[in-house]
Amino acid sequence: MKRSAQFYIFTLTLGCVALALAPLSGAERQPAAVEGKYDPAVDVQAVQKAVDQGGTVLLKGRFDFGDKGSVTITKDVTVLGETDERGALRTTVRGGYYAFHSPPTAQTPPPPGPKIAIRNIHFDGALWTPVRLAYASGVTIAGNRITGVRPHPSPTQPQIGLQQGILVGTTFPTDKSAQYQAEAVVGTVTITDNDIDLSTEMPTKTMAQGIFVMWTTGINARIARNTITNCARNCIELVNNQLGNDGSGFIVVQDNKITTATEGLAQPTPLTPNGIVVGFLRGRSTAVERKRVIRQLILHNSVVARGKTSLGINVLTEAALVRNNHVIIEGQEARAIQVAGSGTYIGRNRIEGSGAFGLRFGGRASGNEVDGNDFEQFKAAIADVMMEKGANDNVVVGTNGSVIDLGAGNEIRGLKRLSK
Repeated sequence: MKRSAQFYIFTLTLGCVALALAPLSGAERQPAAVEGKYDPAVDVQAVQKAVDQGGTVLLKGRFDFGDKGSVTITKDVTVLGETDERGALRTTVRGGYYAFHSPPTAQTPPPPGPKIAIRNIHFDGALWTPVRLAYASGVTIAGNRITGVRPHPSPTQPQIGLQQGILVGTTFPTDKSAQYQAEAVVGTVTITDNDIDLSTEMPTKTMAQGIFVMWTTGINARIARNTITNCARNCIELVNNQLGNDGSGFIVVQDNKITTATEGLAQPTPLTPNGIVVGFLRGRSTAVERKRVIRQLILHNSVVARGKTSLGINVLTEAALVRNNHVIIEGQEARAIQVAGSGTYIGRNRIEGSGAFGLRFGGRASGNEVDGNDFEQFKAAIADVMMEKGANDNVVVGTNGSVIDLGAGNEIRGLKRLSK
């Protein structure tokens, strides 16, 4: 158990760094105010003109971006909505297709992108996603409300709709022609205190992510205190984010409140809908790139995964830390926490509800440490902890729960062994 102290120190260190991340800001100056006219012919052009000047833009009132209106961001800018004395949002942007968009640059390697902040806006009825940032050297998206996002047909599978609340990164997995662009999205990424509802009439045909961050380079990211509901695939998905050339970069996912939809899209796997997914997705990258995936800390999140085959937290990476989360699952084939890599610490999580497994280690999950997870309020159809064949040399310590061990060299203390 020597690694526990090391992981604990590692958690505190990175947690303190994440809390100390400086907000994106330049020289303070009087914000440019734009009054919404609720007219697509006026609103999109007026906001675009203000954003083109950079600095701080204050949006006042109600804006209508129509079916496909979009504002392109190319300069450092902070876009603010108004709030009342109680903090309630007073600025609404209706509609739009990528309502706020920083498109990728064609330059290789790219020069530093804009620093972008979007705060305190209610986005309602956007097509695909209201916020799509593919080129930035710093991102803050905070205090927004996102509702009514309209799924957009996938370019490669038009029968599937694409629906995201916040989309940050250089490629999209369904676009087979797109390529990862190193250093296009870098710096500090802060996504906090957003309220995202991705309800849809066709959850089994919708590729949905509440917060989706992928193919960035060396980012220091904090995804915290967001509320995400009714998402039909992955509520928070952070995949294929690469370390910087100097080995820099980490992601902290902390204090989020997540409730999935009851049904979801069964692609690319039948496990759906899911809470938090982090790490590496096969099929687009080399093994070398896999080793460069950013370190992930998943702390103090509340996840209610309501699907028959849901996953609460899915760890597809190495050396992650999954600690003090509360996961409730409700499906017969559901899994609360699943680990596919090595060197991960899973400790002090509380698992409740009912499902196939509270904690499952896949066939390549070796050298992990499990300590003090609570299964008292969980009813396992198979076992509280499942070690698949090939899940070797793991350490599992606890005071309650059952385990099936099909691996080799696993050390198990305090859990009841079930027959294989």
